[in-house]
Amino acid sequence: MRLWRSGIGLFASTLAACGDGVSPKRIHAVTFSREAVQVTVPGSVSSAELLGLHVDAEPGASTEVQWTSSDTIAAPIDAAGLLHACAAASSVTITAIAKADTTKRASARVILSEPAAGMAGITRITDMQTGLPVDASALRGGVFFHYFVSGRWAECSTLALVEFAVVPVSGSNPVKSARTGFPGRGDFVGTAGWLTRLVENGRYVLALRLLIPGRVVPVPLAAVPAEIRN
Repeated sequence: MRLWRSGIGLFASTLAACGDGVSPKRIHAVTFSREAVQVTVPGSVSSAELLGLHVDAEPGASTEVQWTSSDTIAAPIDAAGLLHACAAASSVTITAIAKADTTKRASARVILSEPAAGMAGITRITDMQTGLPVDASALRGGVFFHYFVSGRWAECSTLALVEFAVVPVSGSNPVKSARTGFPGRGDFVGTAGWLTRLVENGRYVLALRLLIPGRVVPVPLAAVPAEIRN
């Protein structure tokens, strides 16, 4: 009898222990309230707010999501969901994946428009000796090019470089270029000197570009037609 009762007690306690397991809280769905949005380059924005993220989950379940971008160069996105608009793109897919259940996810399309006006520019050209303004259509002797780039472009990559280049109209290889990294926070203001006599007379383009590591094609920021007349 004692053994029988002891066996029943052991069996009952085993059943009780098995019934104490807690099932994981479920994620029902991950959704966006917007299927497609447009963002102006450059800039940074919360993907959750931009796309209207909603995670439908049981009480107590984690609503954290993992963010991915189909174009990590034009539109990189960090772990917190901050999307950086770095270059114009017709369509970039942004996806949010529930960390508690990776089968639950949502995707939306982001269109990155051309850079906003005033984000970069060649402000003036001056003569090296006199300091007087020089017209881009009549470059001669030694000149200084003055330009600026908004610090918002630095959000795309801390390793991005600002390039000022003089490119022949009939070619793609610069005859003059200067590259500089962003100085930190704030706008970039630069100056590049050039002796125009080192190249042939003719028509050129003064190009201001952003070089982002991993991106083969530079991001165009500003361009001014010019002509050398020595």
